[in-house]
Amino acid sequence: MRPCSSVLRWCSSGLAIAVAATTDCASSGTCEAPASAALEYDSIEGQHLPHPIGRVVGHYAASYRANFPNEDRWNVHVDATDGVLAAVMDGHGGWQVAEFVQTHLVNHTRRALQSAAPAQALAKAFYDTDTQLKAHLRPSLELGFGVVNRVGACGLVAYTHGDALYIANAGDVRAVLGRVGTKGTVRATPLSRDHNAKYAREQEKLLEAHPGEDDIVVCRSQDACYVKGGLQPTRAFGDFVFKDATFNGSPYPERRGGGRYMAPPYTPPYISSVPDVHLHNLTAADKFLILGSDGVWDFVTNQQAVDLVQHYVSIGEHALASQGLVHHVISRAAAEYKQTIDALAALPPGRDRRRLHDDTTVVILFFG
Repeated sequence: MRPCSSVLRWCSSGLAIAVAATTDCASSGTCEAPASAALEYDSIEGQHLPHPIGRVVGHYAASYRANFPNEDRWNVHVDATDGVLAAVMDGHGGWQVAEFVQTHLVNHTRRALQSAAPAQALAKAFYDTDTQLKAHLRPSLELGFGVVNRVGACGLVAYTHGDALYIANAGDVRAVLGRVGTKGTVRATPLSRDHNAKYAREQEKLLEAHPGEDDIVVCRSQDACYVKGGLQPTRAFGDFVFKDATFNGSPYPERRGGGRYMAPPYTPPYISSVPDVHLHNLTAADKFLILGSDGVWDFVTNQQAVDLVQHYVSIGEHALASQGLVHHVISRAAAEYKQTIDALAALPPGRDRRRLHDDTTVVILFFG
């Protein structure tokens, strides 16, 4: 064993990073350093702000693909007057809706904040983005490109202004706060709630709203339940076949254009893009906020994620925390499938890699 270290390495094919990051590392201060466990990231960005914006002193992000192309998207917008907006989008059925939301959601939020209180502005921004998306997709549907009825994305926005932190979430992107507890340790505090058909509360809502539909929730395992047998998130952008009967595919397979057809009984809407909005008032005890796509939480708990980030904080390597957390997730995926991380990383993005892990994206806001 040797002291933990982080190594940033540039490769000719792109940016790759080798980081020593394990749960033992976070808890004991030592860790095994991988000899060559380098991951080629789709994006690594961030900065320590020259001046704090409210309580935000820095932001860092990393994204690693399983799909080809990556179906996750993220962005961070910093404004000295308006505060900080950070968002993570987790696409499904394709990358297109996640990219649309990446392009438009923050802009809709900024516009809505000019005339509404933050909670109402965030809800309006989600509605406006989904409405705009629907209008963009309808002409394609009418031309026979039915596949547009089954593409969607979960989305989460964090907005800070002064000491106020707002979280708006639709789907299973997650926000977790790292907060100093009574014993001086940094503890995980979830600031969002997953909207997924595997949870009893979501199943009960669907059963109550759609009585008599035997396929309203179809579970293939305890952790793999699907609305109408086809969608795990119960809130999302897009996925309009689950929201609007005019987006249902043709009953004739040759006319579906790759889209989904739902046979009767069919009584949409089954899902929505309406976010849960949560307000948290930041204090000196709040150290950082982790936004993670679903791929993160497939392999780590909230507390494990906080422990990993806190490890990088403790050694003064804030800028490597997002990559370190993603690397740890991928190393856990490799271990679960009894592979080395090098062997997993060597798999081509697409079906081979996706059967082992999901696209994995982390955005971290650090507070001062």
